[in-house]
Amino acid sequence: MITALLVLALCPPSRGRMTVLPLTANAGERALQTALDHGAGLIGRGPLTGSFVISGELSRLRAPLLASGAMLLAAPAGCGERRL
Repeated sequence: MITALLVLALCPPSRGRMTVLPLTANAGERALQTALDHGAGLIGRGPLTGSFVISGELSRLRAPLLASGAMLLAAPAGCGERRL
């Protein structure tokens, strides 16, 4: 049961709200620009330091964001409500 919940939390949806988690201190700005360049819309800050919530298509975002030093996670409900 715990494993299933963990997997769901780590698996972003194919389309919709996702949390972008930069993997290094320098990856934040690069990841944000990469997400925007690949059709994502910025929603707000994420739940983890340096993270942010976007809306977009996973198939267009996953590889470019990994290449920029960030990973995509599912966005928890209510996440990103605070505007940047």
